[in-house]
Amino acid sequence: MSFIEDYKNQDFLELQERFVANFDRSRAHCLNLFEYIHGESHDRGQAMVDLIDMYAKKNLFLDKKELPDYLPLFLEYLSLCDTEEAIASLGDTIDIIALIGGHLKKNKSPYRAIFLALEELSSIKANQFKVAEVIENSPKEPEILDELWQEQEAFSGESSECSTCETNATLTTRRYIMNTFLDQFFSATTLILL
Repeated sequence: MSFIEDYKNQDFLELQERFVANFDRSRAHCLNLFEYIHGESHDRGQAMVDLIDMYAKKNLFLDKKELPDYLPLFLEYLSLCDTEEAIASLGDTIDIIALIGGHLKKNKSPYRAIFLALEELSSIKANQFKVAEVIENSPKEPEILDELWQEQEAFSGESSECSTCETNATLTTRRYIMNTFLDQFFSATTLILL
């Protein structure tokens, strides 16, 4: 069954849940393009400003709540460009699009079809070797993060002492593990751009 047929046959709320599960709850499927290039660095801010200026030249103006590097918004911008310009601009992002698509394929997401279509439209082909390498070296996510941030039961009934408060050492360890995970993820994704 094609993606479109599957999409047409789903309940609207189920489609929303599927989208949120795929893109809002997984850093590997993040739809913010500069997240893969700049992470949280200051360079991301200037890149966002440059993108906003580029959009404005095509009379595409953003709501204050919108991030300009959001892939669906970038695709909307491409729809305002002439064909050659759109294909060239799509090619500038193709490795990131292929990376997101590769993660979606690995996770058996039906949204993979959209990313395959975008890859086909691009005149520049993704570096599949680097994309595969980044996917292979990406840390596992939600299970590790869920375990790290799982809250302890407030009242276990076994003791009258409060054992739910975390020590500074525990919090420091969690922060270290979380930062290590994020560093590994974003350094792995930047390999594509080298």
